[in-house]
Parts: sequence; C-alpha cells; structure tokens
Amino acid sequence: MLHRPVLSALLLALTGSVASAVTIEEFDLPNPHGVVTSLTRGPDGRMWFIEYDYTAFKAWLGRIDADGTNVVEFPLAYNAGPNTIAHIEGDDSIWFTETSAGLLGRSDVNGSIVFSPVPMGTSGPVGIAPGIGMKLVFTLSSGAIGTVNSDFSPVHIDTFPIPTGGANPLRVTTATTFLDYWFTEQGASKVARMTPDGDIHEFPLEKVGTYPLGITPGNTGRFWFTERTGNALGEIIDQGDLSYIVEHPLAAGTGPFEIAFGPDNHVWFTEVDSGKVGVVANINGPIIEFMIPNANTNRHPAAIARGIGQTVWFGEFAGGRIGRISDLYTIDPVFAAGFER
Repeated sequence: MLHRPVLSALLLALTGSVASAVTIEEFDLPNPHGVVTSLTRGPDGRMWFIEYDYTAFKAWLGRIDADGTNVVEFPLAYNAGPNTIAHIEGDDSIWFTETSAGLLGRSDVNGSIVFSPVPMGTSGPVGIAPGIGMKLVFTLSSGAIGTVNSDFSPVHIDTFPIPTGGANPLRVTTATTFLDYWFTEQGASKVARMTPDGDIHEFPLEKVGTYPLGITPGNTGRFWFTERTGNALGEIIDQGDLSYIVEHPLAAGTGPFEIAFGPDNHVWFTEVDSGKVGVVANINGPIIEFMIPNANTNRHPAAIARGIGQTVWFGEFAGGRIGRISDLYTIDPVFAAGFER
C-alpha cells in the first residue's frame, strides 16, 4: 500500500459569538475528586464512564441519565487500571479495559460485571472500540491489536502483533468504508491500519514525539486523530490502495486529547490544556472552539463521545464533573458558509 507524504494545513479557528452558540452544561459526580477517563453511550439510553479518585485510590464504572441526573457508580479495583469503555450497537453490554490487570470487563446495564483475561504473551489492554460484526477491537500495550466477540457466546479473543517495536498503541476505531481498523501508536509517532485478517500498514507522522492519541472515523473515507503534544489534528484520507495524512495545527498549549464523530456529522475533540472543546466539519469548514464553563478553575475536558440524541458528552480530568453539549444545529450555518481548507 502506498501513501503520500504527510501534508500540513491550517484550518480557520473561530471564537467569540459563534463559539457561544451551542449549550454546554456540567454535572457534578458524587466524588469531588473524580477524574473521568473515558465514556460511551450505553444500550439503556444512559452515558457510561470510567472514573478515578486518585486521592482515595478508588475507581468506578459509572452511568448518568441523559438529562444529567441519577448518577450510579459500581466499584472497580483501583490497581487494576480501568482505562477505556465502549459499547457496540446490537449488544446489551458495556465493555471496558483494565490495563494493569490484563483484563477485559463486560457489564450489563445493572452493573453486573464479568472479566476475561487477554491471551498469555500479551498484556495491558488499553483502548477499546466497536469492531466489525459483533466484535470489539482493542489495543494492547505489549504491542498488539486484539478482537473479541461482543455477544453472549463464549468469549474468543484474537491478537495481532504490530510490526514496530515499542509502538505503544493507544486508541483504536473501525472504518465503515473499507471495513478495517485504524489506531494510534504513541511510542512510534505513527497511525496504522489493520485488516480483519491482521495485516497491518503503518503511516509515520511528519514529526516524532507528537503523542498521537484519540482517533475516530469521520465520513467520506476520512479519519481524524489528535496529537497531544504536537498541538494538531491529523486527518487521514482513507482511499483504500492510497491513503495519506493531512495535519492541521492548532494553537500552542491547547493539548488536543480525545476525539469523536458527533450526531451532527462533525468531528468533536477536547483540548485538555486550554479548557475548550472543538469541532471541525468533515470536508469544508473551520475549526470552532468552545470554552467550557469555569475553565479557568482547574477544569480540563479530556474524554469525549457521541451522546444520546443530538448531544456530545465530555469528561473532565479534575473536579468530579461530566459535561454535555447540545444545540449542535446552531453551528451548521457556519459550516455551510463554504469555508475551504
């Protein structure tokens, strides 16, 4: 497979009156020191999340109703390192990774949890996402990608080693266009694609040490990822036999972290260092950034996910809060104005 050199582009960033168009609300969790590391919409119409309290050495699997009320938390083993959470449409379970314990966890909507160990010779499941068919796909810190059955048949796990040593894969997502997987390699400063059969092709970024982290499908054969220390968004133009990457720089000190495809068909991301969330149109459009409420009081949006209905939700790295973004339709006229990249 061929790929073009990494290209650089600059997207127009808008703030001010446009940035106040959507509605951003925050909801307190029971633990004022809670840190939300990952979240997903569940099969029960609620948002589910992984939460830590680093001061009390506790961790939970949690859920919150779509209106921001009725938070319920189920204790997890802190030292097990619960990390990332996912749900696949058509399955009644919520899956999550326990990196330190080397386990995949599966919960029903009532918080009844069972665990499955990853195969011997691998370790540290990190990211997890809906896969192809009734499967989930996950990354392993030992340098591999795995898939697991998501239905209630006996658990079956396959793993595929990554060619580059020390790749340290983090997040993973699934292509809807060519039915394969894309994932980030923090240690190797690469993004990579894997077929269902385990054939992996890696794409090096223009600069090393930019910490590629979150990744999500967009539409029209595009994928988007964040570069945590590179202060940039990466755009993968997935064209089957020919794929290439365009990098879009953001302002210094923004710290783009996680990224998700929203119900408005735009790509949403968090800026953990600036206290903002951002959105970019998939094809032609500016980047728009929104300051979260009271961002100057130690609030750091990190996790982000498509929510129930026309909402996007985010988790914060401090303060025991979870946030919801609504009124997404208000930004469509801006994107429709014909801005070109």
